[in-house]
Amino acid sequence: MENECVPECSDIPCRASTLEEERESVAKYSENVIKECRETAKRCNAIVFVNVRQMTETGLWNTTVAIDRNGETVGKYYKEHLVRNEEVITKLDAEYTYEHTLPTVIEIDGIRFGFLTCYDFYFYENFANMARQNL
Repeated sequence: MENECVPECSDIPCRASTLEEERESVAKYSENVIKECRETAKRCNAIVFVNVRQMTETGLWNTTVAIDRNGETVGKYYKEHLVRNEEVITKLDAEYTYEHTLPTVIEIDGIRFGFLTCYDFYFYENFANMARQNL
């Protein structure tokens, strides 16, 4: 089974050719990537956002993790619209995507951040919904 990783998969450093390879990569790199981002946020006094696949109770989710200047995770954004490979080939959990949700807003240091990942940009109603959130 062939898998084309989408560009936001920072914990899959090269093309995974099978579902098993992708899951091995996530298990090997996801927490390490987040750990390094936390350390970088502290060292550089920076706000960091990183996209990884994270295991939830219902399966893998395409997740953007928000990290504050202290290296703390302060929020997560879950990609709203999965591309075909994410749902069919790599078997990411898609159930949560079938319900309407308001835009994710994470406030850090008085700045309100909103999120769209990859395919989410194709759904223009997101822009109006995000504008209402005063981002």
